[in-house]
Amino acid sequence: MMSDERQKRGSERETFQAALPLVEEQVDVSKRKVEGATVRVATETETRTQDVDIDLEKQQVTIERVPMDRVVDAIPPIREEDGVTIIPVVEERAIIVKKLVLV
Repeated sequence: MMSDERQKRGSERETFQAALPLVEEQVDVSKRKVEGATVRVATETETRTQDVDIDLEKQQVTIERVPMDRVVDAIPPIREEDGVTIIPVVEERAIIVKKLVLV
Protein backbone atom coordinates (compact mmCIF):
# COMPACT_ATOMS: atom_id res chain seq x y z
CA MET A 1 0.00 0.00 0.00
CA MET A 2 2.89 2.37 0.71
CA SER A 3 4.23 2.00 -2.82
CA ASP A 4 0.77 2.84 -4.23
CA GLU A 5 0.72 6.07 -2.20
CA ARG A 6 4.21 6.97 -3.37
CA GLN A 7 3.26 6.36 -6.99
CA LYS A 8 0.12 8.45 -6.56
CA ARG A 9 2.12 11.30 -4.98
CA GLY A 10 4.76 11.02 -7.69
CA SER A 11 2.14 11.36 -10.45
CA GLU A 12 0.58 14.39 -8.70
CA ARG A 13 3.91 16.23 -8.46
CA GLU A 14 4.36 19.08 -10.83
CA THR A 15 7.62 19.76 -12.56
CA PHE A 16 9.25 22.86 -11.09
CA GLN A 17 12.21 24.56 -12.66
CA ALA A 18 13.95 27.61 -11.27
CA ALA A 19 17.32 29.23 -11.65
CA LEU A 20 19.32 29.35 -8.45
CA PRO A 21 22.39 31.54 -8.81
CA LEU A 22 25.41 30.27 -6.93
CA VAL A 23 28.43 32.48 -6.65
CA GLU A 24 32.01 31.43 -6.02
CA GLU A 25 34.95 33.78 -6.01
CA GLN A 26 38.55 32.75 -6.41
CA VAL A 27 41.59 34.96 -6.49
CA ASP A 28 44.98 34.30 -8.03
CA VAL A 29 47.65 36.78 -7.01
CA SER A 30 51.12 36.92 -8.45
CA LYS A 31 53.69 39.65 -8.75
CA ARG A 32 56.54 40.52 -11.05
CA LYS A 33 58.78 43.48 -11.57
CA VAL A 34 57.62 45.92 -14.23
CA GLU A 35 59.36 49.12 -15.23
CA GLY A 36 57.26 52.22 -14.73
CA ALA A 37 54.29 52.80 -12.43
CA THR A 38 51.73 50.81 -14.43
CA VAL A 39 49.43 48.35 -12.65
CA ARG A 40 47.07 46.01 -14.50
CA VAL A 41 44.12 44.29 -12.91
CA ALA A 42 41.94 41.79 -14.76
CA THR A 43 38.66 40.21 -13.71
CA GLU A 44 37.32 37.12 -15.44
CA THR A 45 33.76 35.89 -15.02
CA GLU A 46 32.77 32.33 -15.78
CA THR A 47 29.14 31.20 -15.93
CA ARG A 48 28.13 27.56 -15.80
CA THR A 49 24.57 26.20 -16.05
CA GLN A 50 23.74 22.93 -14.31
CA ASP A 51 20.39 21.17 -13.92
CA VAL A 52 19.57 19.83 -10.46
CA ASP A 53 16.67 17.49 -9.67
CA ILE A 54 15.08 18.24 -6.31
CA ASP A 55 11.96 16.63 -4.86
CA LEU A 56 9.64 19.33 -3.50
CA GLU A 57 6.98 18.73 -0.89
CA LYS A 58 3.45 20.03 -1.21
CA GLN A 59 0.87 20.43 1.53
CA GLN A 60 -2.80 21.16 1.15
CA VAL A 61 -4.78 22.85 3.91
CA THR A 62 -8.44 23.57 4.40
CA ILE A 63 -9.44 26.85 6.03
CA GLU A 64 -12.80 26.99 7.72
CA ARG A 65 -14.09 30.21 9.29
CA VAL A 66 -16.32 29.75 12.31
CA PRO A 67 -17.95 33.06 13.33
CA MET A 68 -17.96 33.52 17.12
CA ASP A 69 -19.09 37.16 17.58
CA ARG A 70 -18.03 37.18 21.26
CA VAL A 71 -16.46 40.01 23.24
CA VAL A 72 -13.11 38.98 24.78
CA ASP A 73 -10.76 40.77 27.18
CA ALA A 74 -7.53 39.52 25.54
CA ILE A 75 -6.47 37.86 22.30
CA PRO A 76 -6.85 34.08 22.71
CA PRO A 77 -3.70 32.01 22.04
CA ILE A 78 -3.24 29.86 18.94
CA ARG A 79 -4.03 26.28 19.89
CA GLU A 80 -4.40 22.81 18.44
CA GLU A 81 -7.39 20.54 19.09
CA ASP A 82 -7.70 17.03 17.61
CA GLY A 83 -5.04 17.76 14.96
CA VAL A 84 -6.73 21.04 13.94
CA THR A 85 -4.85 24.31 14.42
CA ILE A 86 -7.12 27.09 15.66
CA ILE A 87 -5.97 30.64 14.95
CA PRO A 88 -8.24 33.24 16.55
CA VAL A 89 -8.92 36.35 14.47
CA VAL A 90 -9.79 39.40 16.57
CA GLU A 91 -11.39 42.59 15.32
CA GLU A 92 -11.09 45.86 17.20
CA ARG A 93 -14.32 47.84 17.32
CA ALA A 94 -14.85 51.38 18.67
CA ILE A 95 -17.81 51.83 21.00
CA ILE A 96 -19.42 55.24 21.48
CA VAL A 97 -21.44 55.59 24.66
CA LYS A 98 -23.99 58.33 25.28
CA LYS A 99 -25.03 58.88 28.90
CA LEU A 100 -27.55 61.24 30.39
CA VAL A 101 -26.32 62.76 33.65
CA LEU A 102 -28.70 64.72 35.89
CA VAL A 103 -26.91 67.72 37.34
